[in-house]
Amino acid sequence: AAEWALTAFRTAMAEGAFEPAQEAAQELSACAASDDARLAADICHADALRAQGDLARARQQLLRLDLSRAEPRTALRARVLAASLRDALRDPDVEEGLKLIADTDATNDLELKLEARLAVARRVGGAAGLSLADEAVELAEGFDLARRYRARDVRVVVNHQQARCDLAKLQEDVARASELAATANVHWMTIESAMNLAVVVAEELLGGDRVDP
Repeated sequence: AAEWALTAFRTAMAEGAFEPAQEAAQELSACAASDDARLAADICHADALRAQGDLARARQQLLRLDLSRAEPRTALRARVLAASLRDALRDPDVEEGLKLIADTDATNDLELKLEARLAVARRVGGAAGLSLADEAVELAEGFDLARRYRARDVRVVVNHQQARCDLAKLQEDVARASELAATANVHWMTIESAMNLAVVVAEELLGGDRVDP
């Protein structure tokens, strides 16, 4: 049952079906064989709430968890999610974000390394943020379509924040993200891709100088 629920959760998240993902996470929690497995499932539930845009409930869910006895990977996952929520709520802790990158890099867990970069690159900003976004794009190639899309979207944002963006990289990322959105056939991806395309058109007109949205 746990394996089925985990597969259902991952599939739903990849397809942008966030309510079914929440249901799968709750099922995963109900059949957890240990306290740590239950914590991991509850983090999955909070992540699905974040992805759906219900940031307040996601933060409440995360704050309710007692992570004092969590396994190291589960504790890191909680920190990655907390960083993602701070990013979405525009309440970043850049120092903690950079520490999170270092801590995930100390593991061999490529998923955690990717998610940490997706969580903090935008708020780190500048050349360092763009470097993290570059690394996220490279890491994402080994993961599902949704993460490959997210990595391209994050790099579009970080690149556009630069005083002078890399226009060729911006064009590449928007084109690739549009391809991924068309393949996924997910409504919100399609809308984001159209907005990013408008940014590219504006950047092309100005030759790469920053265009405020």
